[in-house]
Amino acid sequence: NIAVSETDLKNFIGISHNDTVALKGLESKMYDISNINIENDVKYVRNNNRNVKMVDIDSKVKENEKIIARSEFLPKVSGFYSQKSGDERTSNSTDDFNWEAGVAVKMNIFEFGKSMDEYKIKKNEVEKAENLKALTRDNIELQLRKNYLNLVKYKGVVEEQEAAVLSARENYNLESRRFEMDLIDAVSFVQIEQTLVDTELSLLVARYNYFMAFAQYKSLLE
Repeated sequence: NIAVSETDLKNFIGISHNDTVALKGLESKMYDISNINIENDVKYVRNNNRNVKMVDIDSKVKENEKIIARSEFLPKVSGFYSQKSGDERTSNSTDDFNWEAGVAVKMNIFEFGKSMDEYKIKKNEVEKAENLKALTRDNIELQLRKNYLNLVKYKGVVEEQEAAVLSARENYNLESRRFEMDLIDAVSFVQIEQTLVDTELSLLVARYNYFMAFAQYKSLLE
């Protein structure tokens, strides 16, 4: 009966048996997948999914750290210029001053090995970050395609259940008239009624799965 079917539904969605359930029709056309272009969405999600953006930021940070580490073992070059007189003790004329310019190169050879090791570590981290970014993109694409296939599958199930409900309702209406004419007994009519309720609940479950698959698909585009 209907009470038993509502209990089954509460068990399925995981709510208390004391909670009230109002069964309402759901319009799956609001979530029409005919407007989805899977290939365009794949291109979008590989660059704009939040997880991809996070690993991309990490990859850029690692690249900057590598550049900094590389600069540590390279020679430090700086330019200089100065004004100097031929004889600072006796010259009072600015004409006796000469400009001097040059380049200073400094390098800490004692830290070179350590800096080189640090650079190699950072370089390896960059490679790992790039590999992780590529893997994340591939995983997101795989998940998106999987969710799309689930969406197509559940849409087919919804259509099958809608046809089953239509058939069960037509049969129920027919048998109702026969029951009123005493052409079938009460037990048979109750069974027919239960079949209609079961198919309607199955349709609700199918639509629920369809909506969840649609939400999971769209969530990857964020």
